[in-house]
Amino acid sequence: SKLDDAEKTRTDLLVSTIIDSEKTSISYGDTILFRDLNDNYKIISADDIIVEVGEKWPADIVIAVSDNALYKNFGKPNQKLVSIIEVDDTPFEDKMKQMNITFPKSGDATGGMEKKISNLYAFTYRTGITSQIIDGNKAGYLKRALNGEELGTIIKKI
Repeated sequence: SKLDDAEKTRTDLLVSTIIDSEKTSISYGDTILFRDLNDNYKIISADDIIVEVGEKWPADIVIAVSDNALYKNFGKPNQKLVSIIEVDDTPFEDKMKQMNITFPKSGDATGGMEKKISNLYAFTYRTGITSQIIDGNKAGYLKRALNGEELGTIIKKI
């Protein structure tokens, strides 16, 4: 449809601008609000942009900094870090069921942790590039991740 074409054109323009800068891409914030060619507004999350850039720009790893990594039973006394998600031909929803991972309802306009994990799972499946989600509230985690340390949740193709 025209709306989809307009959205894709604007997203491609944004991604091209990021790539053409020839710098390390860092996206901050939850959303970008833009108007399409039909004067409709749409929210594009940084999680959407990061996979678009990662597919078009050669990368060794995609690191997503969030307010936490992925946990089973998040927010409960028995919460446990999900340190790795192995990507194979299993559809995302089935993989989460196999791993006994559920996502709380999100009031986040961009889809919350479920959309972040889903996007990165699909991205890793398509590209073979490993993704990593780290907790941005933990001092030094970004530097350690950039130095190759596996922190948080790793999404890796097997």
